[in-house]
Amino acid sequence: MPDRTGSHLDYDDRCVIEEGLEAGDSASRIARRLGVSPSTVTREVKANRKARPSKSKAVRPARKCARYPECRHARDICAECAQTERRHACRLCNLVVCADVCEDFAPRVCELLERWPYLCRCDKAKRTGCDLPKYRYDARYAHELAQRRLTESRAGISVSQEELDGMLAVVVPLIRDNGLSPEAIWLANPGRFPVGVRTFYGWMESGVVEIPAIYLPRKVRCRPRKRKAGGPAGVDGHEYGDFLKLDPEIRSRAVEMDSVEGREGNAARILSLHFVSMSFQFYLLLADATSASVVENFDMLERALGSPEAFGELFGVILTDRGEEFKPFAALERSCLDPSKKRCAVYFCDSLSPGQKGRCERNHEELRRILPKRRSDFDALSKRDLAVAASHVNSYPRASLFGKSPIDLAGLLLPDGFLDLIGVEKLPIEEVILRPSLLAHAVEQ
Repeated sequence: MPDRTGSHLDYDDRCVIEEGLEAGDSASRIARRLGVSPSTVTREVKANRKARPSKSKAVRPARKCARYPECRHARDICAECAQTERRHACRLCNLVVCADVCEDFAPRVCELLERWPYLCRCDKAKRTGCDLPKYRYDARYAHELAQRRLTESRAGISVSQEELDGMLAVVVPLIRDNGLSPEAIWLANPGRFPVGVRTFYGWMESGVVEIPAIYLPRKVRCRPRKRKAGGPAGVDGHEYGDFLKLDPEIRSRAVEMDSVEGREGNAARILSLHFVSMSFQFYLLLADATSASVVENFDMLERALGSPEAFGELFGVILTDRGEEFKPFAALERSCLDPSKKRCAVYFCDSLSPGQKGRCERNHEELRRILPKRRSDFDALSKRDLAVAASHVNSYPRASLFGKSPIDLAGLLLPDGFLDLIGVEKLPIEEVILRPSLLAHAVEQ
């Protein structure tokens, strides 16, 4: 059995083969030196031997055809023939090289080339009188030929034109019109396409698939935001350090909260609440950027859930930034149904540290694909618009959730009826749109 398996021959191996052929060794003896199968050596010689045409000029081109003895062509290869008086005009013609125009032409090959060593070794081959192609093995030429063949075999794409057209018919509209990423499309359609998503990204980079980078949500990046110094001071017992002291299980159920601004001059804002454990985020409409609007939405949720205990089951621990609208944390924590009870505990991130609630911030990227910054009129939005946006954002599959969408997990972990309460519903991937066209009435074109 060969010692080497699954590897290509290198230049040194081919030098050993060339030396063995010059010495007249058998394929088995050369194979033992290389630790490979004899068939590997024979295939190597036949595939990468060097051929050159015969230098003999005394033999007519027609004699170089393997079918010459039984040739029956007579003035029927060319459109017009000047050799009208000759019986076998095509075989004796000196005006046209029949090997170039005859469909039946087959090159004549020496019978000795059909067995080992598959090279010219007879005495006649060394004379110029041999009119057959000459074959020899050169290690350098063989290695260059093998490397070129290996490179060409990996060039281009590995699917048929029909498979490529069928895949693009599904993928391109979802990327261009719906704003989905290739990764999300592949997660929602396992096994449907002939190649994987990484191969598809590679084709986009190489230009095989002509989809501009502007259509990819994370391909085009904005300039880094300039940080502003300062910010509201924290309150003892509600700092981020106090949050980290909580039990890990409690921290895993925390809800990250933030507010999203519209274009300049807008009074309305969007309050986002992000369930970290399931990557589920929904949105509430704030009439203005005051703490009273935030408290009003908290009261609405508590009344809908029925008790401060029910509110605490979902929103027991809230992590937010140091925005002015969140600063009166006591009003946020106090129950509207029973003022003697706390419905939640609010903790604040450190100043200029949005990464401490990074999953909420990251999810805002999906919202901003629908409501772009500085172009979106939040005063034109309704509560129903935000429910529609949340439905599309949460129906978008995530690789971090193993191809599932946040709403799939929310349907299992959130109380019955909560999704209906906030107006969020699951959508099939073909209907998910993460483009400004979803809420076109609130976006400047």
